[in-house]
Amino acid sequence: MKPNTEKDPDRGEHPSGGASRNHPVIWGACRILTSLSRQQPDLSFEVDFPGYRQNFGAQKPDFVVRFRNMSSVSHFIFSGGIGLGVEYMKGAVDVEGDLQSLLHVASASALSRKGNAPLATFEELRNRFGRTALWKGGPPEAGRKSRFRNEFYRSWLDANMTHSCALYENTSDDLDTAQLNKYRNICRQLRLRRGDSLLDAGCGWGGMMFYAAERFGARCTGYTQSEHQYEHVREEIHKRGLEGRVDVVLDDYRTATGRFDRFVCIGMFENKGLRHDRSFFRKTRKLLKPEGIGVLHTIGSGGGRRFNRLVSSHIFPGGSVPTLEKITGRMARENLWVYDLEDLHHHCALTLDEWARRFDQAASSLELPEYVVRMWRLYLNACAVGFKTGDLRNYQITFTPERTSRIRVTRRYAYADPMPA
Repeated sequence: MKPNTEKDPDRGEHPSGGASRNHPVIWGACRILTSLSRQQPDLSFEVDFPGYRQNFGAQKPDFVVRFRNMSSVSHFIFSGGIGLGVEYMKGAVDVEGDLQSLLHVASASALSRKGNAPLATFEELRNRFGRTALWKGGPPEAGRKSRFRNEFYRSWLDANMTHSCALYENTSDDLDTAQLNKYRNICRQLRLRRGDSLLDAGCGWGGMMFYAAERFGARCTGYTQSEHQYEHVREEIHKRGLEGRVDVVLDDYRTATGRFDRFVCIGMFENKGLRHDRSFFRKTRKLLKPEGIGVLHTIGSGGGRRFNRLVSSHIFPGGSVPTLEKITGRMARENLWVYDLEDLHHHCALTLDEWARRFDQAASSLELPEYVVRMWRLYLNACAVGFKTGDLRNYQITFTPERTSRIRVTRRYAYADPMPA
């Protein structure tokens, strides 16, 4: 079957003069991009293919995408936003301008709409051009697993290296202030009192434990499976003079024994995946005293569909973003009862924007491979887009083993001053 050579009013030309809109790969990509552009008429962008350039939208482009080879275009046709993201990480696609606008356009949710899915476009290509070999070679390189040291995170996180959503009480709050706001809010949600025992499941670099011990007088035990985090927390315990008040264990928190007054898990639950949720909640129930209180601070899904499979499949494999219904339903099956819940997804978007900005500032001094720099830049901006569109949420769930909670029903306790003695 011969290619259709009739003129197309939307076709453009590369500065080299070689117009190739009717090349089957470029035609297929333009078919997808034209549909996406029509769905978002206020957005303008430019795409530079090998030998061909086209503008989408009537205004000055918000971003420019440059495909370095035809195989990267083919990967976009077959895999949509995932293919585009993988090719960007590999360096086969470059982006100038607003990366988040591109990620919004190329998100998996937008590409899954009827008539716009990559596989549907492939069927059109096959019907129009015949059995053209669009993709040669094996699948694209998957995300490389990297063990990043403390210096990497210290360069773009806050002073406590908190890798979870901050809480912006004021528009003027900087990242350090917003993370301390989050810790204070969680301590109040826990009704934390001097002398209470607190278990921190997935304690990271210890920021929550240090805050709870120093500001609220709690006795804290944290669990981490990262040697880098473990060594850092041990050093900080000694530096802050918190021996006997804060302890850290290098192990899975499910090996913990005893009973605790309070329990907290911040940003760890989503990394374990749904396959572990039953054992997670069952163990949590055993560790909490009958009158105890827990807080689960976790990312979740805003609508039941999987957002950004690029992140889950190529950057952090094994993670999951369950719906609120799944989380609370499985908590109830293990007799953990929710008495307070907040959705902090707007705060998470602000946090990720700030992380992305700080990462870009630090990237040149980190001496990382270009693939890793692109991977993290893509991850931070893609997640920010997810929270801004509502596909991703950040749930802070306060719960207790008591079916009928004796905790007061107003929320004044979570925000009232002064701080507990």
